[in-house]
Amino acid sequence: MNKKSQQNTFLQNLLNWVKEDPLLKLGGLFILLSIGWFLQKTFANGVIGPNGQLTLGLLTGAILLIFGNKWAKSKTNIATTFTILGGLTIIGTGFAGRNIHDLLTPNLTFGIMLLTVIYMSIQAIKHNKLSIATISLIGGALTPAFINSPEPNYLFFFSYLALLNIGTAIVSSKKDWRSLSFLAFLFTAFFSLELGSLSSNTAIWIFMAIFYLQFLYNNVNNILRSKKFQIADALLGLGNGLLITMWILEYTPGHLHTLLFCLLGLAGVFVCQLLKKQAQFKNLFFIYLTLSLVYLATATSMAFDGPALVIAFAFEALALTFLSSERAKNYGLCQLSSLTYAAPLLLSLDYFYNDYPYQLSLFNESFFVLLTIAISTYCASQIIPKLKPKKAPYPISSIALFAIAAIYAYRFIWLLNESLFSAYSMAKAASLTLYTLIGLGSIYYGTKHNSCKHKYLGKITIGLVTLRLIFTEAWQMTDTYRMLTFLIIGVLFVATAFFNRKK
Repeated sequence: MNKKSQQNTFLQNLLNWVKEDPLLKLGGLFILLSIGWFLQKTFANGVIGPNGQLTLGLLTGAILLIFGNKWAKSKTNIATTFTILGGLTIIGTGFAGRNIHDLLTPNLTFGIMLLTVIYMSIQAIKHNKLSIATISLIGGALTPAFINSPEPNYLFFFSYLALLNIGTAIVSSKKDWRSLSFLAFLFTAFFSLELGSLSSNTAIWIFMAIFYLQFLYNNVNNILRSKKFQIADALLGLGNGLLITMWILEYTPGHLHTLLFCLLGLAGVFVCQLLKKQAQFKNLFFIYLTLSLVYLATATSMAFDGPALVIAFAFEALALTFLSSERAKNYGLCQLSSLTYAAPLLLSLDYFYNDYPYQLSLFNESFFVLLTIAISTYCASQIIPKLKPKKAPYPISSIALFAIAAIYAYRFIWLLNESLFSAYSMAKAASLTLYTLIGLGSIYYGTKHNSCKHKYLGKITIGLVTLRLIFTEAWQMTDTYRMLTFLIIGVLFVATAFFNRKK
């Protein structure tokens, strides 16, 4: 795929169009201003009446369109300028005839403007001119606002907007003009501020679905057809996702939010499935993946709260890591998925530092939160390295998750022993003994299976236990528990010498 084609953005097209015969464009602007000033002068002096003004404006626009069509093949730049000038003249005249002089009915104004927009669109497709298509889209989007209907029909307005989007999608797909799709989206987003004016909630929801699906289909279809990715595609995908989120929060009842966000998340996953095998679509793939995660996280946060929310987020993060490895089989994506653990880890801090007496209840909310985080992060740390290339370094994400699993497991053991033993010194002695056994076991396992992370875990654990014994427990424990704890851990340390000698 040509790198130039990837960067063929709307702004570059616009810049190229301006740079090509700039004097012609500037001259066309001056002509348009001259016509406007001439008409204003004659109108102000009463030389030409309102009907004459309307006729003169429409006639001038029609002549410009005729000249544009006449030179379309031989002098394309001149033809483009005249076509744009003619179209703007007719649209401006229609606006004045309706809003200033009140000579035209809303329906007649709409018909004049619509025919002009359709003609310009045909010329744009026929002669491959993005500039004409852009102006025609702008004119088409503003037409309902220009007719100044005394009793606005919002059902008709949004139906027209949906049809305009369909036409834009066809042109955009046929000519590969992605900027048109994004421009149509911007108009839809702006006019959607009036969605609440529709007479029924059902109509609002129908148009929400229509607009979202239109731009979703247009976004994916343009890329799959052309095999190219442009910045307009990223903006359209991200904007469409954020817009439907705002619509749902604004126009749908709260009890449906969870269901709707789950459906959006599944739709995003489906799009990811379409794009995952195409390397050139990886940017859009990650955009839709991110949106899907946002939708699912939003749905989860609405369905749960407190410890249940932390546990749900942890399982979702584990599920994403597993699917990235087993289904997508993408090593980079599998590592990125570990970042989703940020949410449950941040939410679990209150339960991690919770120091209320565990004796009140063994199976309390902190119990389940700490245990879930420890188990899920450990499982994720084991999943990530499965796809590691042979010469690649060991994934840092796996090491980080393994360390987090150990920290949460140790905290769980400490608080668990506080709930099992009424004597605080006994609880500390039991915890330190278990830490020592875990540390020695990790060193043994790491040595046998050549696992550096297990060996480091064991050594760090033993080191921390030793520091705790010397600087804390030696001064805080009762005499009986101090002697017992130092004896047991000392015996365990000495036993390692026999193990090493045996080996």
